[in-house]
Amino acid sequence: MPFGGDPDRNPHRDEVVAYLTAYAARLQADIRTGRRVSAVRADGAGFTVELEGGG
Repeated sequence: MPFGGDPDRNPHRDEVVAYLTAYAARLQADIRTGRRVSAVRADGAGFTVELEGGG
């Protein structure tokens, strides 16, 4: 997904947040924040992510 805006300047925080939010929605990704990742393993064509405390 292309990043919009002026290519001659760094994007502002709100522009990055809006882009990442739209990108996650487009992928229908299950985004979880405030959790520490304890492991990432290759799993076929994707990955399995384990979180501290389970999940």
